[in-house]
This record gives sequence, structure tokens and C-alpha cells, in this order.
Amino acid sequence: MGAVVLDVLRQRAFSECRPLPVVFTGGERETFSVDRWHVPKRDLMQGLAVLLEGGGLQVEPRLLEGEALRREVRWEISDSGRDLFGGEKEHDDLVMAVALGVWWGRRR
Repeated sequence: MGAVVLDVLRQRAFSECRPLPVVFTGGERETFSVDRWHVPKRDLMQGLAVLLEGGGLQVEPRLLEGEALRREVRWEISDSGRDLFGGEKEHDDLVMAVALGVWWGRRR
């Protein structure tokens, strides 16, 4: 699904808008290959967690989806050593969107 969306964005993108493809991985480090970044989800979550804990990023209390975002910022390690992200009943879409912005901003 992601490749199809990327193709559509590239075909219709304005000259000011350049899609930046990122693939979430379970790997150990970020890499760039051909036309996209491969970034460990753990790195994205760590960068966001550090910023939130240090007060460098705050969630506006009146933000429509602010409470859902707060619930999604959850990261645990399972008994088998796997990273578990997101709340019990939440998807991690909001938190990953913010984490991507934080990740890219820190690279710049």
C-alpha cells in the first residue's frame, strides 16, 4: 500500500513538496537506500521520548487528538525482547507521525 501512495504523491506533488519515503524497521540503525530511508522504529520512539521528557515538545491540552497522542506514547519491551509500541486499544499513527517529524528535524 505504501508504494502505491508514494507513486501517487510523486505524480501529483507540487514543486515545493518533495515526499520523503521512510520505512519503519526493526533494525539496529538507519540507512538510506535508493530513494528511501529505513529507520528503526525504536530510534523514532527514543527521539520523541527524549524530547517529551525534557520538555522540548509539549502536547497542547486543547488539541483535538491530544489525549489519543498521549496514550499512544507508550513503549514497552515484551518478555521475548520485542519492542511494543502504542496503547492497548490505540494505533500508533499519531505518535509515529510526530516521531517522524522529530526525527527529520533532528537530522537537519
